[in-house]
Amino acid sequence: MKSFSKKILASSVGLLMMGGGCLQLAFAEEVSVLPALKSEAQSQQGYADGKLAKAANLGALGNKSAIDTPFTVSTYTEQLIRDQQASTVGEVLENDASIRATTNQGHLNENFQIRGFSVGYDDMAYNGLYAVAPMGRIPTDLLESVTVLKGPNALVAGMAPAGSVGGVVIANSKRADQDLTRISTSLEDESYYKTNVDVSRRFGDQNQFGVRVNGTYGDGEHLIEGMDDRLALGSIAADYTTDKLKLNFDAYAIRENRDNGSPAMISMQKTGVVAAPKGDNNYFDQIHGETYSRYAGLNGEYKFTPDTKVFAGVGYVEKGYSGHIFGTRMILQNSAGDATSQYYRVASKENNLSGNTGIETKFNTGAIKHTLGLRADYVHREYDQHSRATSSSFTTNLYNPNSNGTMPTTYPTVVPYEDDKFMSYTLTDQISMLDDKLQFILGARYQDIDIKNPTTPKNNYSADKISPSVGIVVKPWGEDVSLYASYVEGLSQGSTVNVETDVNY
Repeated sequence: MKSFSKKILASSVGLLMMGGGCLQLAFAEEVSVLPALKSEAQSQQGYADGKLAKAANLGALGNKSAIDTPFTVSTYTEQLIRDQQASTVGEVLENDASIRATTNQGHLNENFQIRGFSVGYDDMAYNGLYAVAPMGRIPTDLLESVTVLKGPNALVAGMAPAGSVGGVVIANSKRADQDLTRISTSLEDESYYKTNVDVSRRFGDQNQFGVRVNGTYGDGEHLIEGMDDRLALGSIAADYTTDKLKLNFDAYAIRENRDNGSPAMISMQKTGVVAAPKGDNNYFDQIHGETYSRYAGLNGEYKFTPDTKVFAGVGYVEKGYSGHIFGTRMILQNSAGDATSQYYRVASKENNLSGNTGIETKFNTGAIKHTLGLRADYVHREYDQHSRATSSSFTTNLYNPNSNGTMPTTYPTVVPYEDDKFMSYTLTDQISMLDDKLQFILGARYQDIDIKNPTTPKNNYSADKISPSVGIVVKPWGEDVSLYASYVEGLSQGSTVNVETDVNY
């Protein structure tokens, strides 16, 4: 298989060349570090030479140290993203051996299995909100960190819009935690180049105002022979931060275009494992696809006292795809590489609203410390999709691809597909005693979902459920080792028997 070089980030002016076709010019200026205003993820860095954060924002549990959390959680930092030149969340998650990508490398959609359970791109969270992450895959140019909580967890995040129970993936946006100017340009794999500008500044007599702006443009032949990719991305993160009040505003716009090809998804079910072909073979040189995402969100918190605060957040996104985004399949017929192949022209659009609000207070009952939280979460997902994908099929060969395929000439009709509402309420009590050597988490989330399919009403679904959770953390040997156990549930939509001849109709 052909190997692909990735870019290298330099922290000063430099010109770097790798044998494999990667050239990068980078300039970075970092001044006026402001420790008092550093973000939670950055200020808590400490594991793996700063590549893993010590703490994460875990929704209903708030900012929580990993050593004090009775779940398996990892937060990959911006330092890891830069050091590994990871361009998407999928490339970040490659660091975890229990996570496997279920779409091929370079796909415009990134889907995963976490501990064997599927977690799709539409179930990723952005700044703790479901349904507002970018379409298909999340570029890391936006991100300060990526948090992964493995296993089902209705307590922390509630029911994911598509019902994933394998885990929770949270992409956290960059913040203006210091004055920064970083410009990087890369040339990789034949002729694909990308330039990113990342600028952060703080203002005010107490540095209470912050703005961070990102812009990325990439274009050129990429990944496989003759396939052209184009990426245009812009984002802004602004904040107002004082001792009592914190307000964050985030917005992004992303468009990805792909022409003259797509990575192939190859089935060896009939043949078993065969010899690998050239890694840059292009089996679908007549197709194209594109995705777009536009988002704006606001969240904040206010501290009435050092121990009591209220918080709220809301985000709105418009996103969609069209063209040949998935379904580029090859089914091998023999060990010589002869294959049947097919692809689909598809389309969708979404208009999603997500929000939360709540209160958190700390108090003591004797020698026992409590952190009591009450929270409400809301997601409204309006999803339109092709009623029937238009398709094309042809024969080809794994080792000697041809252009027998004919791109579908008709566009699919886009119709209302889902109008879903998710509402939940969470009550938690985080208990600590014996100088934090013994900790408990008690909680429950009431989840109410209403799934509507305007074109097929018989598939409508409505249900509610209370999901209890309990966790215990014991630290018998100091602050560096903890033992934990927990009970937690995951939620997904149940099946509806809608065939009248079924005995349990």
